[in-house]
Amino acid sequence: MAIRLRILIIDDEPHWLEFAKRDLNKFEVVVASDTRTALAELVTNQFDLVIASSRRLDVLEVIVRRCSYTRVVVTTVQPTTREALAAYRVGAIRYFPKSFGRQDLFNHVRDVILAFAGTDRPSAEQEGVREMADKRDRILVVDDLADWRDTLRGLLVDAGYDVLAADSYTSALGLLEAGRLDLAVLDIRLDETDEANMAGLDLAAEIKHRWPAVKVVILTGYDTPAAMRQAREPDVHGQALAADYIPKTQAEELAQVVWRVLRNKMRCS
Repeated sequence: MAIRLRILIIDDEPHWLEFAKRDLNKFEVVVASDTRTALAELVTNQFDLVIASSRRLDVLEVIVRRCSYTRVVVTTVQPTTREALAAYRVGAIRYFPKSFGRQDLFNHVRDVILAFAGTDRPSAEQEGVREMADKRDRILVVDDLADWRDTLRGLLVDAGYDVLAADSYTSALGLLEAGRLDLAVLDIRLDETDEANMAGLDLAAEIKHRWPAVKVVILTGYDTPAAMRQAREPDVHGQALAADYIPKTQAEELAQVVWRVLRNKMRCS
């Protein structure tokens, strides 16, 4: 029997629409290949979830403004940090690459449903996120870009954390010295005008030295494998600069990553 969740898919690629309808055949799916059709569907029908191409961010703004009950996710052919930020700014709750792998889209949708629409059988991680508001762990977010700083802070505040934000190495040290913090989320590059800037790693090293109890998650919008190896490589005592890392294109997973690190859960890779 079909799950009576109503999904609207907005995309101008016929092959993707056909694939999506097949992969989501357990749901009630309506497709729209253009903005006019999508808006007409939204006027006459109520949808629980909208899956839209990153090329349709204009219509997403309308959806989020008019349909507060509808969750929105964005799909893209080639994920980029800039596009991810644009998607989150218009109200998307997920941003992920298109894949034609069997059940890939279904699994993404299932995760959205479990995380945001409620379930009688929540996973351990969902239960953990629900408990966050009571625990009130204090998180420091450090990013020199105001848009990203606000987005990351919002994601963690929504998960129930007490969040402080800093825009530089120096201001972050001031907050660390001022009071208790449980975890720091650090952008690996704290000066976007300098491609060689890796101040986030320097700050992680300073935190490890002066505040060893504060856990660190590294955030990156760049392909920096050498830097990530440096962040995760254990020292002579078996300790790494960062407990985990996350690309900015997967920022919607930040709350779950933070929860795993604070609860000392291992990432499954």
